[in-house]
Amino acid sequence: MSPVSGLFDLGEATSIRGVRILRGDEPGPTVGFLGMIHGNEPAGAGLWKFAEKLGRPARGEIHLIVGHPDAMAAEPGGVRYLKDDLNRLFLDDHELKANGVDLDGPDYRRMLELKPALAALDVLVDIHTTSQPSEPFVIGYTAQAEAHRLSRSLPVTQVDGLHQFIHGSACQWVLDRGCAALPIEVGAHLDPSGPGHASDLAQRILAELGMLPKLFMLDTTDISTRAKRVVVRKHIPHVLPDFRYVRHFANFDSLIPGEIIGSDSSGDYHAPNFDHPVIFMPSSESSLRDGSNTDAFFFGMELASNLSRDIDEIAMTA
Repeated sequence: MSPVSGLFDLGEATSIRGVRILRGDEPGPTVGFLGMIHGNEPAGAGLWKFAEKLGRPARGEIHLIVGHPDAMAAEPGGVRYLKDDLNRLFLDDHELKANGVDLDGPDYRRMLELKPALAALDVLVDIHTTSQPSEPFVIGYTAQAEAHRLSRSLPVTQVDGLHQFIHGSACQWVLDRGCAALPIEVGAHLDPSGPGHASDLAQRILAELGMLPKLFMLDTTDISTRAKRVVVRKHIPHVLPDFRYVRHFANFDSLIPGEIIGSDSSGDYHAPNFDHPVIFMPSSESSLRDGSNTDAFFFGMELASNLSRDIDEIAMTA
């Protein structure tokens, strides 16, 4: 399954492939640690390394969920998905068929396997990585009180408004059931610090939930971040295979309104004309050429840290 496959044997086995449980002595929340729902994003293994150190929670349960073991094993280093992006399949079958999803395919089957595991949770912590360099950030969902509280407790950049552009994710499915979900990006795919960031942030979330054992010392290692708040306001889902950026862009790079970001044979792509634009999650040119990434890039607005205006209002006014 993985170079660290021994880690995935932690805890009590369940009937669902890749799902195991660590149980505390006292009742409490059921928290899911989900990693590798995209098979080429290995930093989620940091959740298992943290769980190995933790042993078991002080209360409640931790469900350790290997997202897509088949995509992890497809080739050395894993692949994002096998046929359809697993993290876009948590929709009804009618919509999936309209989108050309193979309902007999391996990714769809894994989605069906994961739903019962996700349905058992009170809180989902979903670890991802990006194709380009990035500081860690959490995607916030302001409409769900516990998700909002937990995301704001983390010392990383806060990103809001993405929900209006990304549909069918595991986190959105959990949120639609009235539970909390935190998608967290911990750096580029092969950034060696990614697993450590995943471990640190999982630890902080358990501390917020009162699930750390009394003798377990909270690791307060600082995560390098400028503590930005960004609202995503525009999505460029697809570009042509000949697309090229005009220069290298890292996640959250500041832009000049109207500047050219890149070009393909259909024309130029410009930064939007709103205040304080940034580029968000720019896919690598190679992933855009081979179709392994389902989103080209986004544009966001960086907010002043003391801005009190409702961020959902900002997100919806393009």
